[in-house]
Amino acid sequence: MRNRLGAVKVGGAMCIAVVGNEQTVGWDWMTAAARAGFDMRMVHPALVTTLEDMEGVDALVIGCEGVSGEVQERAMEIASARGIPSMCANCPAAPFCHGMSKPLATEKI
Repeated sequence: MRNRLGAVKVGGAMCIAVVGNEQTVGWDWMTAAARAGFDMRMVHPALVTTLEDMEGVDALVIGCEGVSGEVQERAMEIASARGIPSMCANCPAAPFCHGMSKPLATEKI
C-alpha cells in the first residue's frame, strides 16, 4: 500500500507514534496524518515506556512542548534500541537533536 507521500507499508498504513500531550498533538496533527494515509498514535509523556511494547510503530516524533528533556531522552533510547527512526518535532536541530556523535555544521566547535 502506498500513501499520498509515496511511503510504502505492507499490511496497512504507516504508523507514526508521537510523544506529547494534548497541546502538542492536537486534532490538526491527527487530521493531517489521516488525510495523508498515516496511522498516528499519541503517547502521553508520562507513559513513554509503553513504546517498548507498542507494536507496528514505523517512526517516532517527539514533541518538545510539554515534554521534559528526560522523557525526550528516554523516548530516543527506546526508539534507538528498537531501530525506529525518530526526531523532535519543534527542535531547530531536528532530526539531529539527540544522540549526536558529531556537532552540526551550524555549531561552533
